[in-house]
Amino acid sequence: MLRDPSVRAVVVVSTAEEMPANETLEIFSGLAEIDLAVAALVVNQVHSAPCDANTLARLHAAPVSHTHHRSHETVLELV
Repeated sequence: MLRDPSVRAVVVVSTAEEMPANETLEIFSGLAEIDLAVAALVVNQVHSAPCDANTLARLHAAPVSHTHHRSHETVLELV
């Protein structure tokens, strides 16, 4: 029942800071490993849009190939 997307939703909530953003990427990765898709990402404490609507649409549509870590930061590689 929990794996059926018609009856469940995972909503991830984070803040727009470095550590919570990195933790959110780990959550996304962990959920993907157990085949649970994220229905929504809520980012609290954002007072202005980080980019325009066109950029957000392109990011949403871009497949993520993998993540890797560079010292203290996590980098998503978009295909």
